Amino acid sequence: MPLAHLYHKVVKKLVQPPAPSVFHPLPGMEDVLKSITNGLLVCDLEKRVLLTNPALEEMADLPHNKMTTSGFLKLFECTLVNLDKRLDEVLSSGVAAYIEDLCLGKFIYEMFINPVRSFGGEIAGAALVLHDVTNIKEIDRVKTEFLSIAAHQLRTPLGSMRWNVELLLTGDIGEVSKDVRDVLMQVYQGTQRMIVLVGELLLVSRIEQSRVFDQPSEVNVLVVIKDVMKELEFSSQEKAVSVELKTDNKSLPTLYIDSQRFRDVIQNLLSNAVKYNQPGKKVRVTVRHQDKQVLLEVEDQGIGIPKKDQGKIFSKFFRADNAAKSQTEGNGLGLFIAKSYVESWGGKVWFDSREGQGTVFYLRLPEKPINHILDKNLVKEKTDG
Repeated sequence: MPLAHLYHKVVKKLVQPPAPSVFHPLPGMEDVLKSITNGLLVCDLEKRVLLTNPALEEMADLPHNKMTTSGFLKLFECTLVNLDKRLDEVLSSGVAAYIEDLCLGKFIYEMFINPVRSFGGEIAGAALVLHDVTNIKEIDRVKTEFLSIAAHQLRTPLGSMRWNVELLLTGDIGEVSKDVRDVLMQVYQGTQRMIVLVGELLLVSRIEQSRVFDQPSEVNVLVVIKDVMKELEFSSQEKAVSVELKTDNKSLPTLYIDSQRFRDVIQNLLSNAVKYNQPGKKVRVTVRHQDKQVLLEVEDQGIGIPKKDQGKIFSKFFRADNAAKSQTEGNGLGLFIAKSYVESWGGKVWFDSREGQGTVFYLRLPEKPINHILDKNLVKEKTDG
């Protein structure tokens, strides 16, 4: 039986659902359900279970006749997400939901909750799909550990290399010819880039292992932005890009936040805006205070982000195709790090972009960011005030 035809039959059952006790699989449905390796549960608007497949029953360790939607969702009580509430939202709004890092026993899952609609377009129920990502998570953990070990092992020889090249460049151990100096400068610059990359790899490793802790202090948002703009003066002038700042000075609050990490976030957003801008164009930075939040916009008139790449722009090591071809340096870690910092503070970072026209990055932070402080080997979450 074609899968589309089978789906239409399922929808008919959802539109006029019989009592759960008399709901029987449609002809050909059992073979289809058995072949699906992801767990599947279909419920109606009253959250009555209409369908489950063997994969889900094995994951939940419950037979179909003892399965209830609420009971199934309660198996994941260790999660901070209210799954029952998310299902209610899908059933009322018709907008699909995605939840990751759900633990059940020794396994890790991700869940997709999709609305099921009738032929007339009305919401008739929901399909919950459970995907086992345990192996993927384990591979990612091993990869993170490898990167951490490799980066640690590289730090010492790279530091030694930089120190020795600096001695040669400064003439402390004898004068060198101009040709040799030029070669040494290339080695020095390459070493510096490697040291930065190794530092970011170590940082990514710490982020993924939840080992990044804040050292909060009072931070003047405008001072940080202006300092970063000053640091970028040379690169912006070299590319003939002007950077403009617009703000309401009177209403901006002082943030109690890790100043270095906050600076790193601002530096990443502004340097990207300059780096990927078109020569002779502008970068507009707007800061305002609204609804107990600090809002930052960084707008450029550059190459933009292709639509096919936009869903991966915050992924580790990812660079959009046009960015990789633009002969600009980058390792695809900056935005991942920035997003990790901002979300850990209770904020959000997102963007709008059109290829060839430019990009606007938005940053939203609460007046009182969440700070993760290491105290006596215990992680504490502290909100100022």
